Amino acid sequence: MKCLICETIFNSNRSLCKHIRSEHTQTIQEYYDNYIKSEPDGKCIICGNNTTFVDITKGYHKYCSKACVNKSSTHVKSVMRTKEKRYGFAGYNNPDKHNETWYNRPEEERKEIYEKRDQTTISRYGDKNNYTKYKQTMKENYGVESAWCLPKVQSAEAWSRRHDTLKVNGNQSKLEVYLEQRLDDLNIEYIPQYGDERYPYHCDIYIPKTDTFIEINGYWTHNTHFFDPNSEADINQLEVWKERAKTSKHFATAIRVWTELDIQKRNCAIKNNLNYIVLRNIKDIDKYVDCLGIQ
Repeated sequence: MKCLICETIFNSNRSLCKHIRSEHTQTIQEYYDNYIKSEPDGKCIICGNNTTFVDITKGYHKYCSKACVNKSSTHVKSVMRTKEKRYGFAGYNNPDKHNETWYNRPEEERKEIYEKRDQTTISRYGDKNNYTKYKQTMKENYGVESAWCLPKVQSAEAWSRRHDTLKVNGNQSKLEVYLEQRLDDLNIEYIPQYGDERYPYHCDIYIPKTDTFIEINGYWTHNTHFFDPNSEADINQLEVWKERAKTSKHFATAIRVWTELDIQKRNCAIKNNLNYIVLRNIKDIDKYVDCLGIQ
């Protein structure tokens, strides 16, 4: 690293920064602004507001706030790719992990966080629920006090009730809805939650034409594969889940699903020589449906 003021060479950024502060009596941000900074450093790439300085190598943040980060298509695509890679589904969120982390906090700590949140909201918006500011903004922008009064939101809510992706009715997941949409596009007849004497578990989707039983094992309780009692990795994973199950009913359920129920279903399909398909993510669904479309 070379000082751009006196051209002295340094072996590390730390040494360079110390030199800049002591010998040239400049802050690192001042040095960066005077000798390194170029457009659009220091400006949010979404809204153009000023951003905060990070360090001599990274310069300034690209975004001024979380709101702008979430508006960035680059960031959103990156998040979706990460979720797809880790969990098999770009829209994945893990409420069970959130609940586990939250409720493992001491009660006093949770209470303190709630109180701090309420105080911040009151100081910014005038009431604990932020409803006064919400109504004011809605009135100014849309002429109504609630988003539910807008026709666009009402129609979206109606669609959501018909195509439940949040398990409101306890039956469908996002992946199931996605598979149904793909099958509808190809005019392929199917029966959701189907079971008979050969397979009494009620599979997620049944295709009568090919007598195919499909299970969507996209939720984390199924893991990413069938449990193998001879696999050292699976045994280690099971031990981790058993430890977590001591304080979380979700992990106790996951153990039963992964090590017992999923295996029972697969063995039943094998025993009765069924056309049995297990799909775990969007890629699996697309690959399977694309093959159906070729036939």
